[in-house]
Amino acid sequence: MVLRLLATLLVVLTLGLVAGPALAETDVPTEPNEPNEPNEPEEADVLRYEVYEELLQKYVDDRGRVDYAAWHASRLDRSLLNAFVGAIGTADPTGKSRDAQLAFYLNAYNALVIHDVLRRWPMTTVMDEEDFFDGRKHQVAGRSMTLDELEHTEVIRPRFQEPRIHFVLVCAAIDCPRLRTTALTAANLEAELRAATREYIPSVTRQTGDSTVETSKLFKWFAEDFEAHSGTVAAYLARYVTGDLRALLGQDDTTIEFAEYDWALNAR
Repeated sequence: MVLRLLATLLVVLTLGLVAGPALAETDVPTEPNEPNEPNEPEEADVLRYEVYEELLQKYVDDRGRVDYAAWHASRLDRSLLNAFVGAIGTADPTGKSRDAQLAFYLNAYNALVIHDVLRRWPMTTVMDEEDFFDGRKHQVAGRSMTLDELEHTEVIRPRFQEPRIHFVLVCAAIDCPRLRTTALTAANLEAELRAATREYIPSVTRQTGDSTVETSKLFKWFAEDFEAHSGTVAAYLARYVTGDLRALLGQDDTTIEFAEYDWALNAR
C-alpha cells in the first residue's frame, strides 16, 4: 500500500513533464485541418495523462455518468485531480503538434469542469451556478480564462476550427456527449474524435415526421461550425447516419428541429 501511494505521488510530481496524429478516415470524409504527418513519439504530448485517465476510469461509468459523490469523498483522489489541474495551469504547449495541443486543451476543459463541480459539491445542475462557464477564471497554459473563453473565444473553437470537438467536450450535463474514460493524446486524438462523432450523432438524430428530423441543440448553438465544414447542418448530420435518415437529410424540404437540452448533472 505504501509503495502504491509512493508510486502514485511520483506520477503526480511528474504531471508537469511533457509526456500521432490523425488516422485517416475511410468511409467518412476527413475534417478540415487534419494533419498528415507521421506518428510522433509519446513524449510529444503536452502533459502526462495517466493519473487523469485512471481517475476517469475509476469514477466514470460506460454511460459517461460521474460518481461525483464518491470522488468528492476521496481526499486522495481530489488531491490527484487538483495536481493535474495545477499542471494544466503551468503547462507550455508551445512547439507541440496541432493534435498534441488540441488534446491538451480538450482534456483541460473536461478536467476543469469536473474539478469545479467537485469544488462546489453538492449540486444538481451547473446551470444553477451563474458563474460556472463565464465567470470563474481558471489557469490554462499560463493564462487566466473562463470555460467559455477556453472553448469559444480564446482557444479551442477559433484556433482549431474542428467541429468534432463538440462530441468530446463535456459540460457536466446529461445531454452532453458521453464523458469518455480515455484521456486524449496526440496519438489517439483522431480515433477518439471519429468514434465520438459516430457514436453521438446517430444517438441523437431521428426522423420525427415525413419531412422532419430532430437532433441535439448542439447543432443549433454551433451551427456555424458544422456549416463551415459541410455547408449545412443537414449535410453534416448525413455524413454519420445511414439509410432513410440519410436520404431525408439530403432533401431540400427537410426541416431540422432541435430537442430541448437536459442540463441535469451527469451524475450517477
